[in-house]
Amino acid sequence: MPFYVHVTARVPPTFVAHAVEAGFRHGSLRPPISRTGSFVNPTILAAAGMNHDAVFVATCLATALTTALMGLYANLPVALAPGMGLNAYFAFTVVPALHGDWRLALGCVFLSGIAFVAISISPARAWFIDAIPRSLKLAIAAGIGFFLALIGFANAGVVAASPATIIQ
Repeated sequence: MPFYVHVTARVPPTFVAHAVEAGFRHGSLRPPISRTGSFVNPTILAAAGMNHDAVFVATCLATALTTALMGLYANLPVALAPGMGLNAYFAFTVVPALHGDWRLALGCVFLSGIAFVAISISPARAWFIDAIPRSLKLAIAAGIGFFLALIGFANAGVVAASPATIIQ
């Protein structure tokens, strides 16, 4: 059975034109944020003990594959890349909670991914999403942003650890 791709624009043409222009200006057709993630995520995960080069290659491959699937399957001009918030949570919360064993942490992430897919294809997904108030959803997003900012400030030397108040 032949495979055909039918491309239709679901966004205003000016948006697509600006995105393509920005892509050429930055040296690729991917948005600049996904290129940034290709360098930041390996650095975050290297702090958890993972091999920086291997994580870099995996991040680039995951970004390329999911972006291609989004374009070919969903027919949308959207680039996808691993989330820095979840990787920071993994590296600085989950791995230390498991005594620094990133392999065990990845196994837990794999099992939670299976549970997530099972919930996503069941009617329970809508119930879970509707059970969380909008204000809590916004607070979670803000908390992840502040967590990433704190990690960035710590890496830049703006803040330092303090036994009394977490940061100094």
